[in-house]
Amino acid sequence: MSRGGRIALIGAAATVLIVGFVVARDAGEDDDKDDTTTQAAEPQPFEPGDPIETTPKAKPKPPVRLIRTRDGKPTASVKRLNAEKGDTVKFTVSSNIPDEVHLHGYDVQKAVGPGKPARYSFDADIEGIFEIELHGTAAAIGTLKVEP
Repeated sequence: MSRGGRIALIGAAATVLIVGFVVARDAGEDDDKDDTTTQAAEPQPFEPGDPIETTPKAKPKPPVRLIRTRDGKPTASVKRLNAEKGDTVKFTVSSNIPDEVHLHGYDVQKAVGPGKPARYSFDADIEGIFEIELHGTAAAIGTLKVEP
């Protein structure tokens, strides 16, 4: 190879190296730019006194409990109802004879009879254990326990 050919070859090789270096360097800068634009903001530390955002959980609707009576007595064992203070209590009493249902402590009385159930729905705002009875027979048909 002649001296001019070698110089041309060295010049071409130098040009390829320089172009490769520039391209590689530009590609590296693009990666850095992408990293800074796609990074999420750092979370800020919690400071005492900062407001806390929470989503309150809705309480599930209370089930309606059924207390069945026949001939002035419960058809099964005495029902035990439990609630926490502030809960909504719901229960229904059915009877095949006319009578009156009394919830002690809350002093609520309702008529009951064939085809006419006594429906209760109230907020449990008094703590304790309360008897549910039929007045005509003085039969205990349930208890309500309200805890704090």
